[in-house]
Amino acid sequence: MLRIWLLGLSFVLFMGQETYAQPVLPQLAPDMHLGNATCGTSNCHAATQPWVTSAVLQNEYTFFMANDPHAKAYKTLEGKKAQDIAATLKIGDPTKASLCLDCHANNVPVSKRAKTFNIADGVSCESCHGPSSSWLGKHVSLANFHSENIAAGMYPTEDPMARAELCASCHIGNGSKFVNHELYGAGHPRTPFELNAYSQSHAHFITNEKYARRKFVIQESQAWALGQVMTLRKQMEGIAEPARFTGALTPELAYFDCFSCHRNITGGSLQEYQHTTLTVPRINPVNAIMAGILLESIDPPLAATLMKQFKALQDAPSQSYVATHLAAKNILATLNPLEKKVAQKDFEIKDLPSMIQLIAKKISTVDQITPVLGEQTYFALSSQVRTIQRIASLPPAQIAKMQKQLTLLRQIIDAKSFDEVKFRAALRQLE
Repeated sequence: MLRIWLLGLSFVLFMGQETYAQPVLPQLAPDMHLGNATCGTSNCHAATQPWVTSAVLQNEYTFFMANDPHAKAYKTLEGKKAQDIAATLKIGDPTKASLCLDCHANNVPVSKRAKTFNIADGVSCESCHGPSSSWLGKHVSLANFHSENIAAGMYPTEDPMARAELCASCHIGNGSKFVNHELYGAGHPRTPFELNAYSQSHAHFITNEKYARRKFVIQESQAWALGQVMTLRKQMEGIAEPARFTGALTPELAYFDCFSCHRNITGGSLQEYQHTTLTVPRINPVNAIMAGILLESIDPPLAATLMKQFKALQDAPSQSYVATHLAAKNILATLNPLEKKVAQKDFEIKDLPSMIQLIAKKISTVDQITPVLGEQTYFALSSQVRTIQRIASLPPAQIAKMQKQLTLLRQIIDAKSFDEVKFRAALRQLE
């Protein structure tokens, strides 16, 4: 059962929305940021090889700098693409513009930057783990516990709700930073996101027994579920926020499905795609579809309510701002108990093959599978299969068959031209 791995998660996460206190995001924390120099030494996290005698790898910084795209986020602002986008938007040098630095670097106020701080570190250690001036002393002490670091101000990245809020603040946006349609129009790449896949990609840590003794571990299928609900909530919060309306009947255009309007897109990160039938522009339904599938396995009536509400939201922009605002608010009201249900759901191993079949069946019957929905479907299925593989709960031959189908799906969504027919056929092999 997954609760073997969840360890202390019930204490931190499953307490319910009324008592869960979201920690302050690192960028907004009041303490001083000391910069990567405090982490990147051979005696700390910059060893060339993992330490056999250590509870942690000790080469986290080395691995991060060499492999994680976050470490190169500031560097991209120096490139021609970023310079062209900045010129189009008339914001000056992108390496100095807050619009860019807020997500491409640890853009904290100058008053919170120590002498060792360097904005060129990009999305740095403290961007995720929080300003280290308050907790560094305890952290380097061999006598302390991880809980003491958290109490001193370290950001709890192992807490999936806290991690989701942190990652979403840039990859989806919040009240202070957001990739809007104007940025996309100027050439900014699409910002895809899925909590579990992005947590696992280029991870500079491993969730082994030593990790589990210090922190709690959440299974990948559970992280996917929480991430989907969180992402949909962020989407609805943005649509319900009056400041993000353009003054027209529609909300901010970045909340719409790109492929409802755009065809044969080349360049950037939008794949070339051609659907045979013209569609009316619609609010991006991907996370609503995923949340609906997830909820169907927990509370089918609530799943039906959610999808009915989302249909009303898609119809609302052609009516009025008030109708759109209220439709998003209605979904937020539904998501509140949904988050609790997901947090309290004990995803047992026996449930996962059924979840894979449900995802494949539901997506294969969707009217239009865009590249974005295909991408999220792959992430969803991958999370379930990776959990099964980690626990080794199915015969090796059955797991190998699932992995083969996942590889095929990955090849289709990676192709320059997304093939919807092939994608549907590959999904049916998993039903």
